[in-house]
Amino acid sequence: MLHIEKIAERILFLKGDVELKASREVEKLHDVKAMPQAAQTLEEQSIRDYNNWAIQCSAHADSMSKKLFEELVMDEERHYAQYDNELENVAKYGNEYLALQSIERSKTLSATVAVKKP
Repeated sequence: MLHIEKIAERILFLKGDVELKASREVEKLHDVKAMPQAAQTLEEQSIRDYNNWAIQCSAHADSMSKKLFEELVMDEERHYAQYDNELENVAKYGNEYLALQSIERSKTLSATVAVKKP
């Protein structure tokens, strides 16, 4: 949601109107391996869109909006790489990787909560 908030703030600054609504239906996925693939596809689309919008902003001499979209492209490319790593690990280690990852996340969260308690 952070990207949406940044874009909405910029639109409001430029005295535009913001209408927040889903761009498409939520797709229900039940295959765990399909989830990072679907997310990666969405990241690819966002990278293309943000790049195109940065180009349009440049053509209209709006350097601040251009910079915003360029920063969002960098975020999306980082996300894409993370999903790429996840897909490689699933291919290499199978479903066991997903189980181990879940266990590690639980341990990390538990350790974080334990540190915060007085």
